[in-house]
Amino acid sequence: MASLPTLPCKECGHPNEGERVYCHNCGVKLDRSHLAEAAAPSSESIEQQQRRVKKMMNPEAGIKPRRIIRNAVRTLALAALAAAIIDVARPPEGVPEASETGQARSLATLLGTLAKAPPNMRLVLKQDEINEYLRTTIQTAEKQKGYVKFSRVYTTLDEEGITIALEQKVLDYPIHIGRKYALGFRNGTFEARPIAAHAGRLTIPEVLYPTLDKLFETVWTPLRQEHELVKLTGGVETGDEQIIFYSMKKPAASPATPTPSEAEAPVQPVVAPPGQAAAGAPAP
Repeated sequence: MASLPTLPCKECGHPNEGERVYCHNCGVKLDRSHLAEAAAPSSESIEQQQRRVKKMMNPEAGIKPRRIIRNAVRTLALAALAAAIIDVARPPEGVPEASETGQARSLATLLGTLAKAPPNMRLVLKQDEINEYLRTTIQTAEKQKGYVKFSRVYTTLDEEGITIALEQKVLDYPIHIGRKYALGFRNGTFEARPIAAHAGRLTIPEVLYPTLDKLFETVWTPLRQEHELVKLTGGVETGDEQIIFYSMKKPAASPATPTPSEAEAPVQPVVAPPGQAAAGAPAP
């Protein structure tokens, strides 16, 4: 009996016996249109030929459980990777529109004025105003090289805190990477505590925060003066598309400690004008 040439599977590359109709490895139907008409003499025994024909008629019989598990794990991994790529490519919710016009007040000047203001004064900054200031302050022209281009920096504000985000273009497709901070004062010291991070709509685990710190150096360096002035304010709170800074509260004056001579000295009555009680004396 002549044996047919092997049939490589176009799907997984597994070499199959010439008599097979389906791939022994993945079960895909084989292309038998290019089999050679001539077959070499077979050296197989009758039992081997029968075993080979049985596998050909039942392609799933020779698939091992380990191979099934391996293929399933590989399929799940590819599906998870594809889902992650899709989430990264999708912009997060609430991304403000990029503005190319508008006048921005200097945040450094406003914060500096608040730092010298009397107590109970406040400075309200709108989200659009902050984003316009960032657009005019952080220059990115030198970053426009290669496949990854640094497009802009923007913020989104809500009651939980502030999100600082970078919009980068990879092959002219926008990718958004952001970090969210809860703002407040602890023991009189300003604190920006990271509470979340994202790439597109994919949540970034906390273990990768140090890597993001290096990426956001392009933001913090130009805003170093503003960051120092925020430390001189007395309070901060965030709301829907706005942030409020409060002036520093002056410490309450502590009562003067009397000297020993003053503490031991008797209270001297003060002679009051006619019709008035003396100081320290009970009223009639």
